[in-house]
Amino acid sequence: MALLLAAAAVLLAGCIKGSSDTSSSPATYYLSASGNDGAAGTSPATAWRTLTKASSVKLLPGSKLLLQAGQVFTGQLTLGPDDGGNASDPVVIGSYGGGEARISSPSGSGIYMHDTGGIDISDLQLTGKANSGHGDGINVYSDLPTGHRLDHIAISNVAVSGFLYGITLGGLNKGAGFSDVSVSNADLHDNIDAGLLTYGPVFDPHAPSYANQNVVVSHVQASANRGNPHDHKTDTGNGIVLGSVDGGIVSWSTANDNGGLGAAALGPAGIWTYDSTHVDIEHNLSYGNKTPNKVDGNGFGLDQNTSNSVLEYNISYGNDGTGYLVYSALSNGLQRDNVVRDNISSDDGRDGNSFYGGMSIIGYVYNAAVYQNTVIMTPARTGAPPLLRLGPYVRGVSIRNNLFSTESGPIIAVSSAPAQSAVLLQGNDYFSVLGPWQVFWGQTVYNSLPGWQAGTAQETMNGRPTGLAVNPEMVGPVLGLSLTSPEAPAAAAGFGPRPGSPLIGTGLDLASLDLHPNAAGYTGRVQSVQHPDIGAV
Repeated sequence: MALLLAAAAVLLAGCIKGSSDTSSSPATYYLSASGNDGAAGTSPATAWRTLTKASSVKLLPGSKLLLQAGQVFTGQLTLGPDDGGNASDPVVIGSYGGGEARISSPSGSGIYMHDTGGIDISDLQLTGKANSGHGDGINVYSDLPTGHRLDHIAISNVAVSGFLYGITLGGLNKGAGFSDVSVSNADLHDNIDAGLLTYGPVFDPHAPSYANQNVVVSHVQASANRGNPHDHKTDTGNGIVLGSVDGGIVSWSTANDNGGLGAAALGPAGIWTYDSTHVDIEHNLSYGNKTPNKVDGNGFGLDQNTSNSVLEYNISYGNDGTGYLVYSALSNGLQRDNVVRDNISSDDGRDGNSFYGGMSIIGYVYNAAVYQNTVIMTPARTGAPPLLRLGPYVRGVSIRNNLFSTESGPIIAVSSAPAQSAVLLQGNDYFSVLGPWQVFWGQTVYNSLPGWQAGTAQETMNGRPTGLAVNPEMVGPVLGLSLTSPEAPAAAAGFGPRPGSPLIGTGLDLASLDLHPNAAGYTGRVQSVQHPDIGAV
């Protein structure tokens, strides 16, 4: 099922710059809870008191606006087209005095930026009125004409909670959002709809364009963004979502315990992208994400209209839905040329919906390469999801050198048997601990690897059998994970093969098959290109 997110965040108008624009050169301005809006504002001793005053002053390139650490400032800070700088000389918004200041917004956004770039925001806490459903923590918005992108937005070391969205960034018109964007070291928790969202206008498949360019998200934690029980149209409760992006990276970030309270029929997910191209989602952790409707609640996803993008070196565990989703409901040919490699899924698919697998490649997906992944699963309380779910409309999908291991239940499930030209599986290991060994291939159930090979020509190459159905003999443990950071030293150690494992050195030479395998597995261990191990580690 689709993961569809509304392509617009709540947009709240801010204060209009007033006649107090008195400076023609950059300056440093200070705010203090004990300040005076009638003072000069250019030193801690002459600090202003309110965000309203700060919003009324033009901030030129190189200017700084600093809020006193440990103090609370109520209201909204607004920056408009007259404010801003550039990458080498940005406007800086932050704290002074050691520590962080807090912006408290009972209604509306905490910081609202309209048609401006060249802004650095750091070292702030932003809190909204819990469950108010009004405003975003940091709302970066452009309604400039088509093709006008604004450069340089940097947000770091912020904590945002109690808003509709923690951070939103995007544009109204085609190709008119933001470029060179970074969000790092952010804690986005207990918001309603999502921790982080980038977006653009409705995607036009006949003339693809992207509002945002060169977006880098790193070391962000999005947690307990539970969803909106009053919104029946939009999937809410997401962690990190990149929409309408041309060139993006999400790395070393965590999405956990999001979702579960939304009222829509679809969604949400931990970390995913849609309507985007050239996005790399790597070295992240997604766990414990929920769905109230037994649809989605996934760990990671490459969703509709996503092309030339990669999921790699991620860990997903204990999510209600599939660990890794590649999907589009649209038959426009734009969900294509994506790669899923060197990822781990452990015990995803916990909500009892036996349709979704630990990994799911469904909908209108074209030319996807899935290799060197590890998927481990036990039956859920009310169902036995497959390790791998394939959809009947996928085309040109190759699945190689993956480890699929289940305690019991189906290993692969597809409702309509695909041709080899649509799906090709080679060099994988399929293991059922307790059995029976099962592949659901259309209307036929195969109970052995040789039977499946003979009946479908899957797991063959040049007429010879490939693949294994053996105990992978992993170090363990591989179930019951309690990881809370993708940087944990032992994050994937248990998924490695023990000495003597039959998976060591028995993988296919992927480079000879026109694929581009990583030089090292999940743990960074370099392995033979011609004879790699099977699985992610």
